[in-house]
Amino acid sequence: MDENDINATKNLPYCNSQPTCEAAQPMCYKERNKAMERLNSKLYVENCYIMKENERLRKKAELLNQENQQLLFQLKQRLSKTKNPNGSNNDNDICSSSSASGKS
Repeated sequence: MDENDINATKNLPYCNSQPTCEAAQPMCYKERNKAMERLNSKLYVENCYIMKENERLRKKAELLNQENQQLLFQLKQRLSKTKNPNGSNNDNDICSSSSASGKS
């Protein structure tokens, strides 16, 4: 919602007629009601767009998380295969195996 929308809510029509002018008051109410309905419709559409975008981003985040978990699993497998008999890691083997396979 931008500043124009906020100002639109502040500038909704009010009835300026005297209390004795009963015929003008329903018209002021109708104008104000129409303005509120227009603003409500606009906010509803904006909210639908935000929810749709949120769902799209949630699915993307889920896929990235799955990919991250797979990469972590592969890294752990490589680390376990390159351990020396005394239990320490050999970093040179990891670098050479990743560059030899063309993957980083």
